[in-house]
Amino acid sequence: LLAFLVAIPVVRRSVRASAVPLKVLLVLLPIDVLVFTATFGVGQRIGERATGVTFELQALIPSDDVYQLFYSRNAGRFGPEQCVATPVKTGTGPQWVRFELPQDTFPTALRFDPGSRADSLVIYSAAFAHGDEREHIAASELLNAIDGKHDIATAQLRNGGMTLRFNGRDPYFSLAD
Repeated sequence: LLAFLVAIPVVRRSVRASAVPLKVLLVLLPIDVLVFTATFGVGQRIGERATGVTFELQALIPSDDVYQLFYSRNAGRFGPEQCVATPVKTGTGPQWVRFELPQDTFPTALRFDPGSRADSLVIYSAAFAHGDEREHIAASELLNAIDGKHDIATAQLRNGGMTLRFNGRDPYFSLAD
C-alpha cells in the first residue's frame, strides 16, 4: 500500500517536501493502520451485546407477581444461584415474559415458578432464543414436555393455551430434555 501511495506523483512530492524522513513514514504508516483497524473493530462492537439463551413465555398474567426460572445441567437439582427472576404486571391480554440466562449457560432442565399470588395461569406459547435463532414451542408441546409439577392441581389445554390451576402457595413445573 505504501509503495502504491509513494508511486502517485502528488504523494511522492509531498513525501520529499516534508520534514519527516521517508524511513520514519515507512515505520509509522503500518502502526497507524494497525491502530485504525483496532479502533474501528472496537467501535463496531460497542453496539453489540453478548447474549445467552433466553426463555420466553406468552401468558395471560392474572396478578402482579415475580416469576422465576431455575435452570440446571442436572434435572431435579435447582438452586437459588441458578435462577432468573422477572417481575410481571397484570394485563388485559397475553404478554411475553422474558428470562435471560447468563451468557454461556446452556441448561438441560428448567423449572418455572409462576409466583404465589394467583390461583391459575394460562400459557399460550413459549420460545427459546440464542442469538438470531429462535425455537417456538406451542402450548400443546409445552404441556407434553412437563417433567414434574408441584402445587398444580391441573394442567390442560383449553382455548388455545395451557391452563394451570394451582392448589398451593408454591406452584411450579419443570421441563427436562
